Amino acid sequence: MKGTADFIKCQFLDFNPVGIAHCHLTDAYPKEFSRGCPACVDLPTVEALLDQGSKDNRERYRDEIRQALTMGCATLVLGAGISMPMGMPNWLGLISQMAGYAQQYADYTNTELKDNVDIRRLSTLLEQELIAGNLILFNGVNVLESGQYIEQTIRRASGSKPVQGMLKEILCTIIGQSLTLAQWTKEKWKKDHPSLEDPRAYPLLAAEHNSLCATAYLLNAKHGFRRAMTYNFDTLVQEYLIDLFQVSPERIFTHPGKWSDYYFSRNISDPIDIFHVHGCLPRKTPSRKLSCAFPAESDQVILTESNYYNTEQSEAYNWQNSIQSYYLNRDSCIFVGFSADDYNFRRILRQMETEKHPRHYLILTIDNIARETWFAVCHRHLFNSTSPEQIRQEVLRLLKIQLDMKAEYWGRYNFYPIWVTVDDIPKFLLSLI
Repeated sequence: MKGTADFIKCQFLDFNPVGIAHCHLTDAYPKEFSRGCPACVDLPTVEALLDQGSKDNRERYRDEIRQALTMGCATLVLGAGISMPMGMPNWLGLISQMAGYAQQYADYTNTELKDNVDIRRLSTLLEQELIAGNLILFNGVNVLESGQYIEQTIRRASGSKPVQGMLKEILCTIIGQSLTLAQWTKEKWKKDHPSLEDPRAYPLLAAEHNSLCATAYLLNAKHGFRRAMTYNFDTLVQEYLIDLFQVSPERIFTHPGKWSDYYFSRNISDPIDIFHVHGCLPRKTPSRKLSCAFPAESDQVILTESNYYNTEQSEAYNWQNSIQSYYLNRDSCIFVGFSADDYNFRRILRQMETEKHPRHYLILTIDNIARETWFAVCHRHLFNSTSPEQIRQEVLRLLKIQLDMKAEYWGRYNFYPIWVTVDDIPKFLLSLI
């Protein structure tokens, strides 16, 4: 490469046995990169990416959340990202896995496919890859629309069988593959902490490295949260409260798309309320008895476009809408593991009266936006003699522009973003108390 740029080793650049370079970031084979890449594309820490103003805002918002906790008027709002450390997919991954199961069932009932061995073999392979989480479909498609695809596929193949029951069966299968405490201890904990046998003896250490454990810790800790609204169907938070932090199941009230049957009949001190606003599907295991913590599964789960619109339009004052409205207008809500592009989040923004509700906070990750910005800038300088420092300065400036624009957008609704990286989430959560 011409010029005097410094060449550095890049995690996205490798060489095949005959010495040809390949950049995985740009998917290019640049001959000029024979000595290395002139662009530094390693994702820095959030501290290196944020300007001082963003850092100051983050500290101020943390203090405001602590004050709301002290006053007993703070609620956690949990999204799909919170369960991912235990092997649950995000929403796009969930829809893709469900597509594999749905298509598997459709192909099973497709008589024409049985006569074509090659297509049947290919379909079986792809369905297995989807179910295993190795393929992603519908990227960029509205989640509710893609959920409707799944329902339609099942409806077409199921005949007279209830579609809602089949959707729940698929979801229960996926939830059942998430890690229990025993499995997580064996697969993750002992790998990172070989000298520490049982994470139950070190619950705070577990919470420092795992966002789900950190969430469970917050719901049990002194001066922590005592309620959470979750858009997830799984009951992993309840499981880890009981199994890792040894919380009595009698303290945990799971509201599976409606008020818990136990809630008004028991006088429990210091209860923990978890509201499953889209429905609840506890892990099916013979060792877990039904209780207030683990009720029977919900009659219906809200997954598809028609589910949402029916709930919005024909049932304006149902439990799901009422409980969300109540806490969003009463408490400061802290959203975590949640995509700000989620349809339900956008619906909340549209319906709320900005000046009348408390300040809400979005713990949002910048990993993807930072990586995409690095990609764009590196691609622009692919064959230029640009120094790593020049690229870094361009990236930081573009990143600041984007984050400032997003913060201004959400600020109109009295929502305030707290920028972190994925790895930062557990420690930031613990810093709230």
